[in-house]
Amino acid sequence: MAFNHSLINLLQTNSVSRYLTAGNRNSFVQDLQIALFDLGFGPELGWNRYQTDGYYSSGTIRAVMAFSRKNGMASNGLSVTPTLLIKMWERHETLDDLRVLLNATSNNTLSSTYNLFNPNSYQNQSLRIIMNAIGYNNVPLNNALRDFGNKNGINTDGFSLSRNLAIKIIQKIAAHFGSTVLAGYNLIPTSGGGTTTTPGGGGTTTPTTPGGGNTGDGTTTSPSTNPLTVRDEGSRLLVTDGRNSVRFVKKSPAGYAFWGSTSIEQYINGNRSILSRLGVSDSAVNVMKSVSDNEGKLDAVNSYDRGFMSFGIFQWALSHGELAALLKKVKDAYPSTFRNLFGVHGLDVTADTGPVIGSLSLHGNRIDIEREKEQFRDAEWAFRFWLAGQDPNVQAVEIEHALSRLLTFYWKPDEGVNGFPLSQIITSEYGVALILDNHVNRPAFVKPCIQQAMQTTGLQDPRSWGTAEEQRVLDAYLQIRVNYKHGYSGPMTEAMRRASVTQRYLNSGIISNQRGSFVYEANAVASRSLSNDTSHFVKPPANYEAANYPNITPFGD
Repeated sequence: MAFNHSLINLLQTNSVSRYLTAGNRNSFVQDLQIALFDLGFGPELGWNRYQTDGYYSSGTIRAVMAFSRKNGMASNGLSVTPTLLIKMWERHETLDDLRVLLNATSNNTLSSTYNLFNPNSYQNQSLRIIMNAIGYNNVPLNNALRDFGNKNGINTDGFSLSRNLAIKIIQKIAAHFGSTVLAGYNLIPTSGGGTTTTPGGGGTTTPTTPGGGNTGDGTTTSPSTNPLTVRDEGSRLLVTDGRNSVRFVKKSPAGYAFWGSTSIEQYINGNRSILSRLGVSDSAVNVMKSVSDNEGKLDAVNSYDRGFMSFGIFQWALSHGELAALLKKVKDAYPSTFRNLFGVHGLDVTADTGPVIGSLSLHGNRIDIEREKEQFRDAEWAFRFWLAGQDPNVQAVEIEHALSRLLTFYWKPDEGVNGFPLSQIITSEYGVALILDNHVNRPAFVKPCIQQAMQTTGLQDPRSWGTAEEQRVLDAYLQIRVNYKHGYSGPMTEAMRRASVTQRYLNSGIISNQRGSFVYEANAVASRSLSNDTSHFVKPPANYEAANYPNITPFGD
């Protein structure tokens, strides 16, 4: 969940107070209201009655005052200052990390979520952000946990996260948020060493049978066709089939969101063999790790925006046919999984669905027009896609499908520079991770930014490059993409922050910046040769036909 880019633009143009002042009615106020709702101030906003009306009136004044008070800032709520908006941005940036901790605490999965002996894991980086937010900046995570525990009467060596310690951390950071942030989560402390849990408390309850189908170990589970129970909890909606439960955030004007709880890294740690069977190389897996931190979780669901239903790590949307292409891969690779998750509910993909775009059908009727797509905003479909996001087969296909985005541009000559496809220009794992992340956010910007980088460095012919030359081009490219824009499409969202995430994986040794280190397919071999025979160029997968992979929509989200 990202802080709305329009509000960041107000900061960049020094126009915060001009638009975010009592009495104004505009889209910026609407985005402010959405941010305040996300931060837990729905009751102050009068969300259930007004939602995002875009009018800076009494409800918005109350919410701004409440946020200011909880964050130690003086404000009468009548306007938002740049300093106050930056503080909202900072708090908003910790929300996803807080929800990971909330879900793990509520579901008693702290020990499996946080392996504190591996400081570079995604989950531990996420926990580090939480500890930074409560005052432990630049303190090693284990030391921060140990110090915080001791100050709160909880003994810990810093390498384990007990339920009671997690609750204390949550209470500390939640003091800066509104009341609804903790709504629905089970945060009852443990007494006597036992555990307490409530079904579906906040986020997810691990499915007793993951969605259905062949789970990769030869077993086949039965479809979940139990009737759904839906309970309105104010800002959230609890949906359960009796075995599996999830709480969705209610969004305006219609639809639901679940930001997800399962990262690529979590999945890979226990299921790498499934990915290998799908043809995903270890090199590609590591690239996906470094990209996924900037994107969503495997079980993320969004049914409230223009996508109608968006799902998974790259939020493949129903609106332009991307979701259908993903589901076709699930159906082709794991037909029983597809049948048990979707087929029993009448959902299918049409015969003309390809590897990039396509269409869905429901009970034999093709879903093409917007009125037909609107039905996928309902809670029942949000639940079904969330449940699919728990299935290891679907998760594996998500990772493979996310990686296959490279097929739409990386090997195509017309997407390259100076007659060289990008597969001959950027051939390190680090470089591929950067341009893949760029392509997800701004597809049309990769080529011109690389082209400018080659012009800036004077490096025009990749046939003679080594690692140092590619790194020089990448360094220039990273600077260019921060400000590059085209037409009505602004620069890449949070370009520097996203690059820093990928660089963290480089610094930890998970990905390599060695030229020729990227390998797309499992069982293929990386060539370390850097001679003029071009053996370090990345080979496309077997039987690759560029015509089968149409270009992605010109300008990302």
